[in-house]
Amino acid sequence: MDQEEKTKEKNSINGLTRFLMILAVLTFISSFIVGIVLAIKEVPDSVYEYGYFRKTTKHEFDFVTAVMYWCAGLFLGTLMLAVAEIVEQLIRQTTLLKNWLKRNKLMHGGSV
Repeated sequence: MDQEEKTKEKNSINGLTRFLMILAVLTFISSFIVGIVLAIKEVPDSVYEYGYFRKTTKHEFDFVTAVMYWCAGLFLGTLMLAVAEIVEQLIRQTTLLKNWLKRNKLMHGGSV
Protein backbone atom coordinates (compact mmCIF):
# COMPACT_ATOMS: atom_id res chain seq x y z
CA MET A 1 0.00 0.00 0.00
CA ASP A 2 1.52 3.29 -1.04
CA GLN A 3 1.55 6.48 0.98
CA GLU A 4 -1.36 8.10 -0.89
CA GLU A 5 -3.68 5.15 -0.17
CA LYS A 6 -2.70 5.16 3.50
CA THR A 7 -3.48 8.87 3.74
CA LYS A 8 -6.80 8.39 1.95
CA GLU A 9 -7.74 5.54 4.31
CA LYS A 10 -6.75 7.54 7.37
CA ASN A 11 -8.78 10.56 6.23
CA SER A 12 -11.89 8.49 5.54
CA ILE A 13 -11.62 6.79 8.92
CA ASN A 14 -10.88 9.99 10.77
CA GLY A 15 -13.64 12.02 9.13
CA LEU A 16 -16.66 9.89 9.91
CA THR A 17 -15.50 8.39 13.19
CA ARG A 18 -14.29 11.74 14.48
CA PHE A 19 -17.74 13.22 13.72
CA LEU A 20 -19.50 10.37 15.55
CA MET A 21 -17.14 10.59 18.52
CA ILE A 22 -17.62 14.35 18.81
CA LEU A 23 -21.38 13.82 18.60
CA ALA A 24 -21.15 11.20 21.38
CA VAL A 25 -19.17 13.54 23.64
CA LEU A 26 -21.66 16.34 22.98
CA THR A 27 -24.45 13.91 23.89
CA PHE A 28 -22.73 13.09 27.18
CA ILE A 29 -22.26 16.77 28.06
CA SER A 30 -25.69 17.96 26.93
CA SER A 31 -27.54 15.16 28.72
CA PHE A 32 -25.74 16.05 31.95
CA ILE A 33 -26.69 19.72 31.60
CA VAL A 34 -30.27 18.98 30.50
CA GLY A 35 -30.65 16.56 33.42
CA ILE A 36 -29.66 19.26 35.90
CA VAL A 37 -31.82 21.96 34.30
CA LEU A 38 -34.96 19.84 33.97
CA ALA A 39 -34.60 18.31 37.42
CA ILE A 40 -35.06 21.69 39.11
CA LYS A 41 -38.78 21.98 39.73
CA GLU A 42 -40.95 24.69 41.25
CA VAL A 43 -43.00 23.43 44.16
CA PRO A 44 -45.84 25.48 45.67
CA ASP A 45 -45.22 26.50 49.23
CA SER A 46 -46.95 28.70 51.74
CA VAL A 47 -45.03 30.83 54.18
CA TYR A 48 -46.42 32.18 57.44
CA GLU A 49 -45.25 35.76 57.64
CA TYR A 50 -46.50 38.64 59.81
CA GLY A 51 -49.68 36.87 60.86
CA TYR A 52 -50.86 35.61 57.45
CA PHE A 53 -49.99 32.91 54.93
CA ARG A 54 -48.37 33.93 51.71
CA LYS A 55 -48.32 31.60 48.68
CA THR A 56 -44.84 31.19 47.22
CA THR A 57 -42.89 28.67 45.23
CA LYS A 58 -39.62 27.05 46.05
CA HIS A 59 -37.17 25.18 43.87
CA GLU A 60 -36.36 21.56 44.53
CA PHE A 61 -33.96 19.23 42.77
CA ASP A 62 -35.62 15.99 41.62
CA PHE A 63 -32.77 13.50 41.60
CA VAL A 64 -34.78 10.75 39.88
CA THR A 65 -35.47 12.99 36.86
CA ALA A 66 -31.80 13.96 36.63
CA VAL A 67 -30.64 10.33 36.78
CA MET A 68 -33.17 9.41 34.09
CA TYR A 69 -31.72 12.01 31.69
CA TRP A 70 -28.14 11.09 32.63
CA CYS A 71 -28.76 7.39 31.96
CA ALA A 72 -30.44 8.14 28.63
CA GLY A 73 -27.48 10.33 27.60
CA LEU A 74 -24.99 7.72 28.73
CA PHE A 75 -26.79 5.05 26.71
CA LEU A 76 -27.06 7.17 23.55
CA GLY A 77 -23.46 8.41 23.77
CA THR A 78 -22.15 4.89 24.26
CA LEU A 79 -24.25 3.69 21.32
CA MET A 80 -22.72 6.41 19.12
CA LEU A 81 -19.22 5.44 20.21
CA ALA A 82 -19.98 1.82 19.34
CA VAL A 83 -21.26 2.79 15.88
CA ALA A 84 -18.12 4.89 15.35
CA GLU A 85 -15.94 1.91 16.22
CA ILE A 86 -17.91 -0.42 13.92
CA VAL A 87 -17.64 2.05 11.02
CA GLU A 88 -13.89 2.39 11.61
CA GLN A 89 -13.41 -1.38 11.58
CA LEU A 90 -15.52 -1.76 8.43
CA ILE A 91 -13.47 0.87 6.60
CA ARG A 92 -10.24 -0.85 7.64
CA GLN A 93 -11.51 -4.27 6.54
CA THR A 94 -12.66 -2.89 3.18
CA THR A 95 -9.24 -1.33 2.59
CA LEU A 96 -7.46 -4.56 3.53
CA LEU A 97 -9.70 -6.56 1.20
CA LYS A 98 -9.11 -4.15 -1.69
CA ASN A 99 -5.36 -4.34 -1.19
CA TRP A 100 -5.47 -8.15 -0.95
CA LEU A 101 -7.47 -8.36 -4.18
CA LYS A 102 -5.00 -6.03 -5.93
CA ARG A 103 -2.03 -8.16 -4.84
CA ASN A 104 -3.64 -11.43 -5.83
CA LYS A 105 -4.75 -10.07 -9.17
CA LEU A 106 -1.18 -8.99 -9.92
CA MET A 107 0.26 -12.31 -8.70
CA HIS A 108 -2.11 -14.49 -10.76
CA GLY A 109 -1.78 -12.61 -14.01
CA GLY A 110 -5.00 -10.65 -13.87
CA SER A 111 -7.46 -13.46 -13.10
CA VAL A 112 -8.84 -13.88 -9.66
